[in-house]
Order: sequence, then C-alpha cells, then structure tokens
Amino acid sequence: MDPEMPQQGPQQQGPPLDPESLALSQHEWLQFEEGSAAFMRCRRILRMTVPRPRCIDWGLLADVGEAARVRAILGEDTPWTRLFDIADMPTYRLITVEFLSTFRYRAHQAAVREEDDEELPPDVEFSLCGQHVEMSIERFAVHLGIYYEPETVRDDFTQGLTQGEEGVMRAWWSQGYSLTTVEELTLATLSGDVTCLATIPTEMEVEAYFLAKDDGIVAGIALAEMIFNEVDPTLKVEWFKKDGDNVVRGLKFGKVQGRAHSIVVAERVVLNFMQRMSGIATLTKAMADAAQPACILETRKTAPALRLVDKWAVLIGGGQNHRLGLFDMVMIKDNHISIAGGVSNALKSVDQYLEKNDLQMGVEVETRTFEELREVLNYASQNKTFLSRIMLDNMVVPQPDGNIDVSMLKQAVELINGKFETEASGNVTVETVHKIGQTGVTYISSGALTHSVKALDISLKIDTELALEVGRRTKRA
Repeated sequence: MDPEMPQQGPQQQGPPLDPESLALSQHEWLQFEEGSAAFMRCRRILRMTVPRPRCIDWGLLADVGEAARVRAILGEDTPWTRLFDIADMPTYRLITVEFLSTFRYRAHQAAVREEDDEELPPDVEFSLCGQHVEMSIERFAVHLGIYYEPETVRDDFTQGLTQGEEGVMRAWWSQGYSLTTVEELTLATLSGDVTCLATIPTEMEVEAYFLAKDDGIVAGIALAEMIFNEVDPTLKVEWFKKDGDNVVRGLKFGKVQGRAHSIVVAERVVLNFMQRMSGIATLTKAMADAAQPACILETRKTAPALRLVDKWAVLIGGGQNHRLGLFDMVMIKDNHISIAGGVSNALKSVDQYLEKNDLQMGVEVETRTFEELREVLNYASQNKTFLSRIMLDNMVVPQPDGNIDVSMLKQAVELINGKFETEASGNVTVETVHKIGQTGVTYISSGALTHSVKALDISLKIDTELALEVGRRTKRA
C-alpha cells in the first residue's frame, strides 16, 4: 500500500458515486490498486463537480489553417499529443481524473547539469491515456509550454509544483482543509434570517456595490463569488478589481445584482471573509516587499477551520505558504528535540522514519544556538539526511532603542553557507523585516500575518451615495 497518503478504512470512502461517475470509474485507465494513493484520489476526484471543459476544436483549427502549427507545438510523440487528440467532451473528464489521480512529484537529490541538453533525473510521474510517464520537472515545464528549454526553469516553478503536490493535494483531499468544508460551515449560519423575511419582499431585485473604506490589497473575491453562487446561483457578480489589486478608500470595486433577499443574507459572510483575507493580504504585501530578497512565510497560527483561506490570502498578498498542516512537512521543534534527547537524535529518528516508510517530503529543524546549529551541520556532513531547511529561531535580538541586532542571524547564515535553506523566525514585524531580509536568509516566517491581523474595512451597500456621505462624515470614505 502506498504510504504517501494517509490510509483510510472503507467507512471513510464517502457516498456512492453517481451513475455517470461509477461508469467512468470502470474505464481501464482508472483501474488502480484498491487502497492505493491513486485509488483514493480517483474516488475523491470522481465525486467533485467540475465545470464543462473547453477543449481544442481540431476542425475549427483546420478551417483557419492553424492545426499544423498547433500539432508542431505539441510535438510528434509526446503525452500532450495523445492528450489533445482525444480531448473532446466525452473523454476530457476521464483523462483529467486519470492525470490528477496519478500525478506525483518526488524530488531527486540536487543534480548539476554538465551540458545544456543533459536530462536531469525524473522526479515527475503521471499516467495519461493508460501510459505511464516519468520526466524531470524541468522537462515537464517545457512540455507544459511554460518554458522553452529545461535549463531556463526557475526555482519558484519547482517550489510551486512541490507545494501543489505535497501540500495542497494532501490538504484538500486527505485532511479535509477544503473550501467545500468552509462553505458548509459558513452557509449553515445563513438559514432563518428573520429580519430579511420580515422586511424584504421575496422577489425584489436590487444592485449592491462593494466599497473600500481603507487603502489596501483586496482579497477574497474568488471566494465571495463561490458563496454568492451557493446562496443563489441567479445572482450576477461583477468585479472592477481582481484578487491582489490595490484599492483605495471610497473606491467601488465590485457589484452584485439579483434578489435582494439573497444579497443581504450572503452579505455578512462574504464581508467577513473578504475583510479578513484583505487584511492578511495587505500586511503580507507590505512585509513581502520589505523582506526582499528573502521570501515571507506565514505559520500554522491561523483561525480555526480557516487555515486554507488564511494561507490563500498570504499567496494573494505576495507571500509563500509554509506547511499546510502536520502531515506535509517534518518540522523538528524545540519540544521534539528535548524529548528525543538532542537535535542529532531527532534528525536521525526522522531520517529513519522517512526511509522506512518510503516518504518524500521536506524536513526542517529548529536551532536556537550556535551549538545546536553546529550539531545539525555536523550530523548532516556525516549522514545521508532528508534535511532541507534550518530554522534560525530568535536570533534577531531586540535593542533598548527599538532597533534590532541581526549579527547572530547573519553569522548563522554564513555558517550554513548555502548547504540548506534557512528560515528566520522571531521578532519579525513590518519595521524589522527589511533588516532581517538583508542577512541572506532564504525565508522569514511571521505568525503575525494571520494570528493578529487587522481586517481591511469593506462594505456592501445598496444605497451607495448615502453610504459614501456617511463615510465622509465619519472619515471612513
């Protein structure tokens, strides 16, 4: 049984498949070993509602003389040739389910390309049309059409794919951190609005506008659309800004049209999400810009049941995500080290566990002193290890005048000398993050991004002129 995914008993298989999905599951390309990771993923994906696909229309391309050029781009004998040859309406869902069920990213040891055209070891694998495919992540990026040559693939593409496979898939499908769960939790609070029932005629239709009452980065637009659609699919939502854009106080940045009752019922839930997500994105943007060239990360200090939403907001603000839970990255912290009897013992135990269970994931260890750091480096120099990142905790020292001393952090980074990724933690604020980012650390993590964020003030108003008048009177618009 594949150890990559948490194992689940028959009682956790979920509701029966609908007839169409059940018939699809019998196709030869979806016959996976029962209980395997691919089998479990396949069953979960088959229960998902997917939009109607937009596929290549070869007839139309031939009519306009573009078919030959498109086939030349796809190549003569590549997975994508087969993909697009059969990508019509009846088969699109089948190959999508097959690809997502079997896709894996397994990082190889760091390799150096001696020649520009040298192929790196395969670390991406998937099945397409019943054919098993393995290739390097660089070659995969070229096949996707994102890059022209393997040697031009950037590290952020590799990191994004790693997080997508090891983090997001696990979180959405294995651990229940799904937007469906979020919607169910919040929509359960919307039934029985006695005020709306008493004051708003059932069929009355109105137009309401989103108003920014603060300057900042807007986030949560995509989630707001999902919630409006769940409340009333007939509502029409239009946005003048997109997630990640700047908004200024007094700006109308979106509108929703339709049944007044539905709009008012959904209003508070939509605004709760958007205000929190926009606050997180705004702070993240400020810290991410100041931290350069280091990358800013959040932590697991998120709101209960809203971890995925909080982390989504960090991405919108220009940050990067740390681990999603306890399952997608090994993170050896002070208590683990104390219980294990030292940092070397903890690292050895982790290496043995991952090797025994054939698991591939990042490993981070926390160090608080130079002694611990030297012990980690000494262990890594003498042992084969999965260690990928070293956290340098509280090596930023506050000064009486409000400044910070980063000399200890900088010395630690120099001691590591690029052998591992580094992460600074502790005493990270908007005021200190720039100085920390100049020390050479790879990442800077801040719990403040999500655990104590100030919401961005946003409103949804039907009478926008009156709302703006009141806002000007109270200096909030």
